[in-house]
Amino acid sequence: MSQRLHTAIVDLTSSDTVSYQYMCREGVDAPPLATFEKDFRREHVSDCALALIRTLQQQHNTSAADLQHWGGRLYDELIPHELSYAFRGDAHSSNLVMYLDPASSWIPWELLWDGDEFLFFPTVCCAIRLQTNSFSWRKTRTMMPGK
Repeated sequence: MSQRLHTAIVDLTSSDTVSYQYMCREGVDAPPLATFEKDFRREHVSDCALALIRTLQQQHNTSAADLQHWGGRLYDELIPHELSYAFRGDAHSSNLVMYLDPASSWIPWELLWDGDEFLFFPTVCCAIRLQTNSFSWRKTRTMMPGK
């Protein structure tokens, strides 16, 4: 069985809704895109993101529990239940690629905590400018077997 590739295109153009176009691909078959939306509280997400940044800045006092707490709050606020289920379905034997709307670049996506692991662990981050009107960030996670 070949490794699956989860792909999500994230759009945050609405002030209170995050939209996802999602596909899980295995082999050469390209399934249709599924769409998901979730209303969120921008002020709450901003507060959680700021708390995560402050936690990281503490260097010597940073605890995994604090990162997991704030990352979990962000995860719950931003990831629709159905999409969470898809991500977790085979998290230890697949890859995840997210194309992020530049409007969402202030959100520390790599630190979203799903209850078991951070969304991108380990994280490979590279800035890619696809087009002026396109998404400009790509983050990938190789989900580790047996983790």
